Amino acid sequence: MELEEFNVLAAAVRDMPSPEKQLPKLKALLKQFEVQDIATAISLTECLDDYVLTPEISSPQETAIDQLHFMTDDHSVELLISHVNLYAYGCDLIREDNAVLSPYGLLHRADYQPMLSPMQETQKMEMKMK
Repeated sequence: MELEEFNVLAAAVRDMPSPEKQLPKLKALLKQFEVQDIATAISLTECLDDYVLTPEISSPQETAIDQLHFMTDDHSVELLISHVNLYAYGCDLIREDNAVLSPYGLLHRADYQPMLSPMQETQKMEMKMK
């Protein structure tokens, strides 16, 4: 039975579109949710589009600088950097976006809702259906 599940997981990973982007995202999700069983790993392969992984961001400071670049021009960012507590600002941004810093980069849901484990998500859906 486990071998069959493993083969299903292997096929799902093999058939991923853009594996160079999707595989690190899957690894980040497996680590984030501390996945211990193949069935949960398979379910994660089916919902990869629900998550965003930004591999170039690996610290609160980088998160803050990325946000500053989004909000203003490069020259203003350079002026602001020495006046902003980048660590604290980055931590606040990560918390506000319901994101986490994983070994693979910044990870959050595409809709910025709290990340629920696949088991919690299933329970939530079952409760809505009742």
